[in-house]
Amino acid sequence: MAQNNILYAFYDLSVSPTTFDIAVFLIQAEIYRRQNKISHLHLVIVPGPEKGFRAGDLHAYLNTGAKNYDYETMRWRLNQILVPCARLLHSCSHITVCRYRAEAHAIQQNMAFHVFPASYSVSESVACYNWKSFLNASSQTDLLPSLNASGQAQRYVRNWIQQNTGNRKLIIITLRESSYQALRNSDLKSWCLFADRLNHNKFLPVFIRDADTAFSPLPSELKNRVFFNEAIWNLDMRAALYEQSYLNMFVNNGPATMCAFIRNSRFLIFKMITPDCGSTSKAFFLSSGIKIGSQLKHFTPFQKWMWKDDYYDFINEAFYNMISSIETYSHYSPSKLIDLFSESATDNNINTAYWISSIAVKSYKEQSFSWLLRAKALKMAGHFSEALDAVQHSFAFGKTSEAIALSNELNARLIDAA
Repeated sequence: MAQNNILYAFYDLSVSPTTFDIAVFLIQAEIYRRQNKISHLHLVIVPGPEKGFRAGDLHAYLNTGAKNYDYETMRWRLNQILVPCARLLHSCSHITVCRYRAEAHAIQQNMAFHVFPASYSVSESVACYNWKSFLNASSQTDLLPSLNASGQAQRYVRNWIQQNTGNRKLIIITLRESSYQALRNSDLKSWCLFADRLNHNKFLPVFIRDADTAFSPLPSELKNRVFFNEAIWNLDMRAALYEQSYLNMFVNNGPATMCAFIRNSRFLIFKMITPDCGSTSKAFFLSSGIKIGSQLKHFTPFQKWMWKDDYYDFINEAFYNMISSIETYSHYSPSKLIDLFSESATDNNINTAYWISSIAVKSYKEQSFSWLLRAKALKMAGHFSEALDAVQHSFAFGKTSEAIALSNELNARLIDAA
């Protein structure tokens, strides 16, 4: 019997990769779910024709330098990237990894009242993980949905930060060190020079290595560094770390794509273009509808694509420009932030309102007003469940009459929508 309160989102491996591009797919599916007022999302991963994957994918990996890649590698990526990434979308209540395409066909025919992509069928596969389709979907929403770590992962990371950083600000440097399309890799010398020259009384640089080289001998540049190795193997922990760090720094890689959809993260992503690599070439971006040098609409001023390579001088310049911007806003008083929020709300500028609320939460996370601002921004965007969570969080720091009234209103809206 078809279920009309569940969106069945089909990620079909006959036309889609086993990469972090699933994050782009999930955000589009969530936009569709919210637009159609569907309660939950059920991800269905459909096997492809070549040992369960897209025809030619393994050959393409091997032809572009990948070492020790085989179908087991791709199955590992399915289980360690695709499935846990879906868990970061909190409306995703079920995940089915089909062994056969006939299984996916049975789900679509017998259970799926709502399907994403809307034109999808198992017999006529549709890919929906690219930036072009994302830009079209995102133009239809005021506040983009977010990927978020679980509460337990947030607690683990919070404990690690408390035990290791002292009063220093956590700077996460995610490395790309893959044999696949190696030209896209991080410039280790530049990143280590950058880390060495930071004021270590103020900042703590922490590295996350690439899974492909995590058990390889440590390059000399990386010796005596601080690492957060748990994030390599646990995507939930990685997402929590990206959300709680002071600033995340990447070259254009898979984890950077995921981080771009964690609403409360701060990041700089360098080396957007690698001319000789098809998926990061200038032609790729232009064909996707992305202008060179541009930013995505949903990015805050603390989230930037950097369209230059990861050379030390540029890393350093971009870092201190971003730190200056963060520190300017973090010094704003509660009354100043409330005034700025009110101006944005009056203009119905939802992205700006949410961004201001995020500054408030980062700067005054143990004051109820900051969580109330976040709740109001989420309510403006129609994200009533998330808004109610924020109001309830504010209650830990005091129950105001305004917060109680907002809680009652949100509960009523959620009941009406059920």
